[in-house]
Amino acid sequence: MSAEEFILIDDDDNYEEEEITDEEIVNMVKLNETDLEEEELILQPKISTSEALSLLDKVLSFLDNPPDAFIIEFNNRNLLYNLKKQIIRFNKNSRVQSVLDSWLNI
Repeated sequence: MSAEEFILIDDDDNYEEEEITDEEIVNMVKLNETDLEEEELILQPKISTSEALSLLDKVLSFLDNPPDAFIIEFNNRNLLYNLKKQIIRFNKNSRVQSVLDSWLNI
């Protein structure tokens, strides 16, 4: 195909389909936007730090004794251990000290 043919390809009336009107394009875009809004409304439940640590321990156990055909780079494994340390540090720092008055019967 020559450059001239490529440029003039839209000028041919070889299309068997009808042209889409502006209104149809707007309606198609609106339908896509409502689909996105519905997907955004479905929120994932929050996972507690203790649950995240438990699940991460399972993954690390899997990586400590993987199947024969499973290969992982050492850096990726270390990344997961560092992530575990960060979650533990976050959990420790986010704890709030309880008030001593609640332990005393005053």
